[in-house]
Amino acid sequence: MTLPEDFAAFILTHGRPHAQQTLATLKTRGYTGRFYLVVDDEDETLAEYQKLYGDQVLVFSKRETLKTFDVGDNFGGPGSHSADRVIVFARNVVWDLAESLGHRYFIVLDDDYTSFRFRWNERLTHEWIEMTDLDSVLAAMLDWFRTLPEQVVTVAMSQGGDWIGGEAGQPYIHARRKAMNSFICDTRRRFEFPGRLNEDVNAYTEIQRRGLAMFTVFQVQLLQQPTQKQAGGMTDAYQDGGTYVKSFYSIMRCPSAARISYLHPRFGRVAGGVVRIHHRVTHNHCAPRIIPEAFQKKAGGSRSGVTRPS
Repeated sequence: MTLPEDFAAFILTHGRPHAQQTLATLKTRGYTGRFYLVVDDEDETLAEYQKLYGDQVLVFSKRETLKTFDVGDNFGGPGSHSADRVIVFARNVVWDLAESLGHRYFIVLDDDYTSFRFRWNERLTHEWIEMTDLDSVLAAMLDWFRTLPEQVVTVAMSQGGDWIGGEAGQPYIHARRKAMNSFICDTRRRFEFPGRLNEDVNAYTEIQRRGLAMFTVFQVQLLQQPTQKQAGGMTDAYQDGGTYVKSFYSIMRCPSAARISYLHPRFGRVAGGVVRIHHRVTHNHCAPRIIPEAFQKKAGGSRSGVTRPS
């Protein structure tokens, strides 16, 4: 399968002009489509990005983007707090950037991915297989996305955290009602990322509670560098505010589904032997069940194709 001409990859990045891991990984895994680096106008390394990547660098105004969504706090405007060095501004402006460049479809990526892998082999048993033709994988995901109803606003690749519990914990899941980190999007199915931190969790809990849908595809997985271990990106914001603050944004946005929990090294969920505060989401509280049309309740109290017992 091949990617359509109106598809592109948008890599959201800050402070890492010489450390574009995702871009390097895309090229070695067989991505040949268009790509752009999305950089804010307050990035002190912007000139370096432009020197290295020229027209592939897209610059946006943080102050203008701030007017378009709810950050969920009173920390102040861009430049006034370390938490302003966050990815949510880029996530919310990328729709306009894509549309202005003539790309209806696109994938949004962070800048620190080290690999893209399949999780199952041809015998449908678990095996990590490095991708060599990422174009075909993205084309297949996009093809599936385009067949889904317009209420499905994005599909994503799985992450390491989705596989907590190992193979036995996720035996043959096709897709789960969540989306984080990577997002295949359609400019005609726009949605907002709310909150300054934990914006992807905020989005998939709050938006799905309103009846829309997001999916993570479990056949494929992206791998990325550990958070807070490298300069630039979101590291400053996480270290300054702590993961309790980060997680609490999701509780403010969707208290019926999100709560404060922790990751504990005893269960293999945190490297370095340190207990870390984290969010926990009860998916049945934020993602409504999808009922086949034949069983949906109709206006007269009956169901299509089903007779209600008297």
